[in-house]
Amino acid sequence: MPFAEFDDVRLFYTDEGDGSPSLVLIHGLGADSHDWNWVIPHLRQKYRVVAYDLRGHGHSSTANDYSLDRQADDVVRLMRHRDCEQFVVVGHSAGGTIATKAAVANPSAVSAAITVDPAYGAPPWLAEAYDALYERWSSGAARNHDELMAMYAEVGHSIVTPDFLSSWNLRRLQATPIDVFWTTYGSLAHVDGLFGRGAATTALLRRRACPALSFHSLAEQGKWEANHSQHPLSHAVEWEGSGHYLHIERPRELVTVATRWLDQVSDTTS
Repeated sequence: MPFAEFDDVRLFYTDEGDGSPSLVLIHGLGADSHDWNWVIPHLRQKYRVVAYDLRGHGHSSTANDYSLDRQADDVVRLMRHRDCEQFVVVGHSAGGTIATKAAVANPSAVSAAITVDPAYGAPPWLAEAYDALYERWSSGAARNHDELMAMYAEVGHSIVTPDFLSSWNLRRLQATPIDVFWTTYGSLAHVDGLFGRGAATTALLRRRACPALSFHSLAEQGKWEANHSQHPLSHAVEWEGSGHYLHIERPRELVTVATRWLDQVSDTTS
């Protein structure tokens, strides 16, 4: 298995394709890089595609630091480890927030950003539900996966979500150490304030200088993001009625839209 060994963590990754630009795919909380299995076969025909497991997830090691800043550092460190100095970040859910943090912190390295139902756009009701469980974990009242799994079974899916996806997500969630999940969420939502649509989120989006393409599953999310994006080539897509895992439910459509947009960015900036 390919691993990148750093001083504080060991990251599992795959590196496929040899096209340009290079893409780095970043999954969300409680998942792993297998999230991207539905899009990698299409993307690697045209691009170089690196997909990795977040620290504490999948085949990557646990770590002492799960801060959002360190997670964003992992993105850049991994790509430099693969001799890639400039790339496009692609992130789902919390991975979309990590991707955006990486883009803001490393504008010379990140040429564009693609986010799929990013955590930074979560509606207030979802942020409140997560916060309630986070407080129970923090107080010691919820030290296992049971309540989190119950919530996962209720949110993030729609009538079109295949049954296998719901089951698969719950199985991967159980494989993620509960302290890793909630420590990472705590950094995302409470240290950085980037779960939802608060002031810290809008400030981050306004600092994102690169072109950005975002996919959203809820009405008005795309319009909300478009209002805060700065680059003229930024674009937001709303697929209302889909579940949270747009890259699995609608992989070919997502790749088609993303490829056309990346072509437009390349033609305009070259």
